[in-house]
Amino acid sequence: MSFPYTFQSNFGAGDKGLWDTEVDTHTILDFPHYTELARYKLAPYRGAYCMRIKCEAGTTDAYLKEATSLDIAAAGVLYLRWYFCLGWDFSMVNADKLSMLELESVSDTTTVVAVGLQRTGTNIEVWWNLAQATAAPSTYVLGTLTSELGKWHCIEVRVDVDAGGGNDGTIDVWIDDGVAGTQIASLDQGAVVDGKLGLMGPDAGTKGTILFADFIADDAQIYADGNRFRALNQWVTNLNSHPLIGPGRFSLAFTDSSADGTATVYDQDGTATRLEPVVTLRNATAKDFVVGHDIFEVSHGAYIVMTGAAPQAYLSIEQGGMTSQDAYINRGLKNGRPMPYATG
Repeated sequence: MSFPYTFQSNFGAGDKGLWDTEVDTHTILDFPHYTELARYKLAPYRGAYCMRIKCEAGTTDAYLKEATSLDIAAAGVLYLRWYFCLGWDFSMVNADKLSMLELESVSDTTTVVAVGLQRTGTNIEVWWNLAQATAAPSTYVLGTLTSELGKWHCIEVRVDVDAGGGNDGTIDVWIDDGVAGTQIASLDQGAVVDGKLGLMGPDAGTKGTILFADFIADDAQIYADGNRFRALNQWVTNLNSHPLIGPGRFSLAFTDSSADGTATVYDQDGTATRLEPVVTLRNATAKDFVVGHDIFEVSHGAYIVMTGAAPQAYLSIEQGGMTSQDAYINRGLKNGRPMPYATG
């Protein structure tokens, strides 16, 4: 399920979600809970989980791969957006470089779009090009190696694949609040057959943590979120999501394009394990809009699991929710593990 986008992944179940493959030969990629991240003064972008890569294994790659939903035909266009955060332990040697996103025309052989990070002097820069080794990439300075640690940044990429023969492929990039970078043009590309997100081609001098969150691909521009912390009305489209962390009260509505879609909410700030639902809403008829005629209350968090062809849930939060990164960290340090914790 990817409604309303071509593909989306928020790692809301604490795993790779809808990605086809996880490549991690040195065990440096995982999906930590916010209580784990709090130990390092970090927090997910939203929800309870994100993807983490620990760059501590030399030049080893670690990434997720999708071989269907990120395909782009010749002359096709696709937008891809994600968030990343450099941990407080992150460092790069001057001239070090790595890819965060790579799209390939031949799997594991030919890269036709690449976006990543590099260090130039004291600056950390986002770069984009045909491939990591291709000369003259476009770049955008995020800030210094120290000023950008612990911050979530947004990258959106527009890929217009070469029509074949005309060398007219282009790559456009927007950073954070829609700041446009310099277009890479006149690219000779084959059609895209897969995409990778994570750590690719790192130099040995690069060490520390990179977090990833809220990856979306679509045929129209996606844009950065207006607000990271949404403590009021929320529209939920991921199959697994934590729209509310901590105690709270909310009302719930649900719809799906087919019959018998469901939205089930558990009182949990992690993934549900042998727990009874707080509420389950089901649409018996396709496109019915079902309203839960009550105010529901949770002590630990609202974990939503949805089924259906294109399920959507709407939450109106009366009370609770995270309002800052410090609030996440403080709660994470206090709890120390997903709550409530089921045992036997």
